[in-house]
Amino acid sequence: MGKNLIFIPLYNGYGAELEKCIKTWKYYAKKYNIEIIIANDDIEFGFEKWGNGIWQRWKDDKLINGDWDKVLIVDADTMVRWDAPNIFEQNKDSNFSVVRDAGGYNTGAYHLNQWTKINNDIKTPPQNYFNCGFLFMNKQNYLKLSNNISKYYEYWKSFHFLGVDNDEMRRLGKPDAVEQTPINILSWELFPEEINYLPDVWNNMVMCKYDDASFINDSYVWHFTGPRLGGWGNKQPIIEQVYSAIESQYIDIYQTRDELIADLPKGMKCAELGVFKGDFSKQIFDTMKPSELYLIDIFSGVMGSGDKDGNNFEKISLDESYNNLKNYFEKNENVKIIKNMTVRALSEFTDNYLDFVYVDAGHEYHDVKNDLELSYQKVKNGGYICGHDYNRESFLGLCTAVDEFCEKYGLSIKYLTNDGCPTYMIILKK
Repeated sequence: MGKNLIFIPLYNGYGAELEKCIKTWKYYAKKYNIEIIIANDDIEFGFEKWGNGIWQRWKDDKLINGDWDKVLIVDADTMVRWDAPNIFEQNKDSNFSVVRDAGGYNTGAYHLNQWTKINNDIKTPPQNYFNCGFLFMNKQNYLKLSNNISKYYEYWKSFHFLGVDNDEMRRLGKPDAVEQTPINILSWELFPEEINYLPDVWNNMVMCKYDDASFINDSYVWHFTGPRLGGWGNKQPIIEQVYSAIESQYIDIYQTRDELIADLPKGMKCAELGVFKGDFSKQIFDTMKPSELYLIDIFSGVMGSGDKDGNNFEKISLDESYNNLKNYFEKNENVKIIKNMTVRALSEFTDNYLDFVYVDAGHEYHDVKNDLELSYQKVKNGGYICGHDYNRESFLGLCTAVDEFCEKYGLSIKYLTNDGCPTYMIILKK
């Protein structure tokens, strides 16, 4: 096994109107190369007025018999922030991780007391009562819960067969929180030593705690549940407003820059700024099949760099690189190797002449800014400006220059790669 999985229950289309939340999780899954299952099966639940099948996640064949090692089960009304880290990497040593409910001790005590008639020896501390909108676990613990939840399900179902609504359930002291409380009870019975409580940045129940959208900067996962921000009935409009404000942050992801350029049109006029040994130059030539390819570098002195993922650092002679590339491309008249500063070389091109420029020369703020400004002049409308090393931890100045360039011209990063040194792509709209 060893495979990670994100699972979102959406039975009978319940929660499908929260598509913006689902989009963020699809983005997250693609970014970290995690399989995602949207469980939108049509299932008959005659006793449930709402038909959401909330218990079904514990009896779903895709989880019981699926090939996976660890799963993150999230509710459809959760949204994950665009730059949230990989929970499977951060939590790789955990077999069961949850976040305490925002209601604290009182909420825990209230819900646990509703189940004492079927279990008079509940071990769950009320202050550790957790919310089931975000559940991280290995398959062994999932199967333990699945195999032991049936008696709680039958007890709860018996009241709903009678047509008793939630308000009446509360008045009678019957369970009204569906499977969340049984999962709390069973976890403390079956594997108490394995329960790991994460900070609430991973399940921030925002409509219980906020009166504005400041939670966007406070946490990684926003759970739109609670009475504030207009109350339960205002959930979807709040989600729509939040997503509208941050949609541009969810940049489409390619796993590698090789995959990115493979999807671009063939036969374009291309330029690479900063060539080093020319490994990517050859990739551009072979994959993109440019009608014209301009390789621009100072090609003088000694330069050090890692590979495309930032590994295997080495120093080389750029003069030697120049000669090697001249020999490699000597039979390709459509390849021009230009020995010059990037800004000087670009200045020689007619405006709107190029279709594609890859910026990977000087990485200081002003170097990148100047290369981008000239590239904007020389690349035609609808063309592509790409660049390497869009990583704030290593190249803050570079990223700042890219961001300012986008803001100045009303552009945005359309695609980003997920390899060691991310490549960004901007599509020009002049």
